Amino acid sequence: MTPEFHPLDHLPTTETDDFWLSLYLLNLDISHKVVTEFIPEQNHYYIDHYASDVVEFSRSALIEDRFARGRVYAEFYSHFDENTRQWVKKDQELIKWFERLVRWVRKNFRKEDWLIYTGPGAQKLLDSGNFIMKWDSMQRRQTGDP
Repeated sequence: MTPEFHPLDHLPTTETDDFWLSLYLLNLDISHKVVTEFIPEQNHYYIDHYASDVVEFSRSALIEDRFARGRVYAEFYSHFDENTRQWVKKDQELIKWFERLVRWVRKNFRKEDWLIYTGPGAQKLLDSGNFIMKWDSMQRRQTGDP
């Protein structure tokens, strides 16, 4: 177990043992800053998203009868400066890159509700009629659901 990171050429699917729900995106054209901390009780490294210039990509996944919602998220402030009593904003280029990612999602995915966009896989599940949209996920349709 090391804090080293390597680029991926594809994302593992849920059918593989290598599947991760959440991962962090790092744009090396903007920054190389990734701050990690080792968690001995869990034997893995944690990425400090406040101190790191990363975008969180939480993937959607079908888990039993529930399709867990994913998200793209970034923290725009690195820390609170005790001297100035203000939050310190991260590099503007990171923020612009995050906004470009969000625009891509909004342009290429179907809007279902406020801040809820579905990609092709989720659209297929919804369109099949076997799943319904709930506030926190899509769930398999039960007898009696409208």
